[in-house]
Amino acid sequence: MLEADKAKLFPVYDQVYALTADAELPCRTVCRGLCEEKENAYFLPLEEEYIAGRLGLGPDAFPPVEAHEGPVNAMVSITTQGLVPRHCPFDEMKDGYHHCTIHGVRPMDCRSFPVFPIYHPDKPNEEMKFYVADYCLVHQNLPQAFLERIVSAWSLLAPRLPDWWWREYNKDLPESMTPLDSKLIATASKP
Repeated sequence: MLEADKAKLFPVYDQVYALTADAELPCRTVCRGLCEEKENAYFLPLEEEYIAGRLGLGPDAFPPVEAHEGPVNAMVSITTQGLVPRHCPFDEMKDGYHHCTIHGVRPMDCRSFPVFPIYHPDKPNEEMKFYVADYCLVHQNLPQAFLERIVSAWSLLAPRLPDWWWREYNKDLPESMTPLDSKLIATASKP
């Protein structure tokens, strides 16, 4: 992707990160980090570069996983050439819990967990759908404010992300998910 792509995407990422800055779940009170153990997290196009820039780090902040390391739950760059698994050097274990050391600038996929968007850019009349990972321990009591921010953020992103990105992203979703329809979003419990 070119500098022109950054010029289009980075201001949108600024908006999305600001919108979701306070989108928090009570994970630490009920869970040790199942999302860190079960899921890959996918970067938006150029998002690893965006995050590295916000942290004042170089382009190698998220090193690629070596082929001999085998399957690993990783951060994944979706590129036009395919998927590139990367280590997340910002996930630390403390007292038996996963701890994100860059929580304020974590990727959008991490921010929105356990909510997953499904969007088909080749079907412009079809609305984006949202699903919740059933294994998440807080999935049945998602706060209204969290849902509103996450749905708004993905709605802002959806038409701006390339079709190839959506095709790859929608291939690797949790096996067990519950549809999150507009009724549930409107009636989600408050924290």
